[in-house]
Amino acid sequence: MRGRPGLKALLGAALLAAWAGVVHLAHLAAVAQDSVPDADRALFIPDGKSLRHFVLGQQTTVADLYWLKFIQYLGGTTGAQPQMLPLARLITDLDPEYAYAYMAPGLVLASKRRFGESNEILEKGWNSVQSRWEIPFYLAFNYWYELGDWEKGAEWLKRAVSVPGRPPYLAVLVPRLLATAGDMDSAIAFVRTMAEQAPNEQSRKEFEHKLGQFVLERDLQRLEAAIETYRVREGRLPWALGELGEVLLGSLSLPADAYGYEPTTGKVSCSRLEKRLKVNIPKNLTAQPFDARSAP
Repeated sequence: MRGRPGLKALLGAALLAAWAGVVHLAHLAAVAQDSVPDADRALFIPDGKSLRHFVLGQQTTVADLYWLKFIQYLGGTTGAQPQMLPLARLITDLDPEYAYAYMAPGLVLASKRRFGESNEILEKGWNSVQSRWEIPFYLAFNYWYELGDWEKGAEWLKRAVSVPGRPPYLAVLVPRLLATAGDMDSAIAFVRTMAEQAPNEQSRKEFEHKLGQFVLERDLQRLEAAIETYRVREGRLPWALGELGEVLLGSLSLPADAYGYEPTTGKVSCSRLEKRLKVNIPKNLTAQPFDARSAP
């Protein structure tokens, strides 16, 4: 004859029943309303952080259910799809290490030009999953290409470069993005660091070549700033670079005669520079005159 069930067995049965009920309710919430027209569809999305405490270690199972609902929602609805970010929040609250649940919504939201929401879920992803270079790369693209914030774009791209296994070309994009933001000193410092940390001789030579190109670009930018300062002060362009002063010319990486100058237009050049970089200076900033004390 069997004895009466012990307290542990009863508790276990009660917990199992409770878990089954919660998972069943979560499943119903996730797949309900499939027969409701798109225009009238309003998903019930519970608070993910609260739900985690009720699924008894089965967070990833429930997250998978809601991920399926996310896919259905994307394919089965049209228009603004306002529940996209709440669904992504819920899924990633339940399973914070599910990298694709940050990446896919981030890309879709960006494609709908909802960059604030895209950045929110991607930044949440970077705080939880720092092994995927794609997450900071997508953020860099949002800030740089879509929002015009070149400085933030460069910072996120730096994070992408720091992830093991990232594509080699990312390291080339960072200094160009910094230069685009007008921060040549940071671009040069980054390329110099990459040259010092290069894993082989070929990579080191490539980065050293790029370093030389960025230094020449900085030289031309300093000359251009000094020429503009001279024009404002004197009411005309200098007839020759020598009028800009020995301190400035002595701070350049090459002798003064290595730089070309057209006195009728104020344009400067250097035959060793393969290609000029396009620089975008924010509207609230203006070119600063050369200061010998700040020259590296």
